[in-house]
Amino acid sequence: SNNMSSAGQSIASEVGCPILYTIISDGSDWIVSGKIQGLIDFASGTETLTLQFRGIPTQSGILRNFPELLLKYLPSKSADKNLVDMLPPITVQCRNPDYFKSMAYTTSTSLAVPAGIDEF
Repeated sequence: SNNMSSAGQSIASEVGCPILYTIISDGSDWIVSGKIQGLIDFASGTETLTLQFRGIPTQSGILRNFPELLLKYLPSKSADKNLVDMLPPITVQCRNPDYFKSMAYTTSTSLAVPAGIDEF
């Protein structure tokens, strides 16, 4: 979850500029699934946002590269370009462990089977 300051909330909402979040796993040791991109809705009046996603290690062993969370203003057509340029920069500080130990499955067997598109 990520806490937004109420000052940042009111500035961005007054300008009519939603914030786009993206979880990027390129260059990491993870495959990420779930809602990895979306808009932060200021209309709800909450200061807390919970992101729902799942990370799957791509290899066994010690992993040190983690997905990143990016936030950026997404100016709407009605937003004043000068006001959007005056918005404070968004800085994201993610807390990751120094390393994550991924262990290979040794007691189960997996089987990949092609599925038709209508099965989803």
